[in-house]
Amino acid sequence: MTSVKKDTAAAAFLEPAADSLPVVAELTEKKSRFLARLYRIESREEAVARLKDEVVAENSAGHHCSAWVAGDPQQPQAIHCSDDGEPSGTAGRPMLAVLTGGGYGNVLVVVSRWFGGVKLGTGGLVRAYSGVTRQVVAAAEFLPFVSQTRLKFSFAYPFEPGVRRVLELYGGRVVGQKYDAQVTLTTELEAAREEELWLRLMETTAGAVRLIQI
Repeated sequence: MTSVKKDTAAAAFLEPAADSLPVVAELTEKKSRFLARLYRIESREEAVARLKDEVVAENSAGHHCSAWVAGDPQQPQAIHCSDDGEPSGTAGRPMLAVLTGGGYGNVLVVVSRWFGGVKLGTGGLVRAYSGVTRQVVAAAEFLPFVSQTRLKFSFAYPFEPGVRRVLELYGGRVVGQKYDAQVTLTTELEAAREEELWLRLMETTAGAVRLIQI
């Protein structure tokens, strides 16, 4: 059976729970305000879009430093950090170290800073940016990453109630559907349950379900 994987890595890491976001934390150091927000992301494009939204939302801040990891932090699909005008190595890199050191993936942290009139020095900046990142991570809910599979298949209309019951039983989530000469569904589920689900679909439709290459 052929299918398309969202992520074929079997590595165990932690990712933010999607229903708990964004998570916010704040720190004040010598009158400078550091506001951190944490999001779940899965790609470079998603991280960049979120970061742009933060810059617009907090446009009065002088800096918007960031760190993000897409995928497994040990073997990331994409990884990045930015000091956004702060002295090199004082913001983005310490933030990223908190994420990778904790085994967190599919995560973006943005820290907006408002200068309070007192210079913190390089050591003070490192402590502030890493500190507020640890705070926002501690406030967030993280879950073990579960590799997902996407399947697209078609079948005759009379089988639809049974097919949907099977999908519900195996945790399959319908992400696309089309009603034409036949019913065509696109679903996502845990990769570990893919083959078992397919066998049940074959039983339910008496072998009449057809897999479509994505």
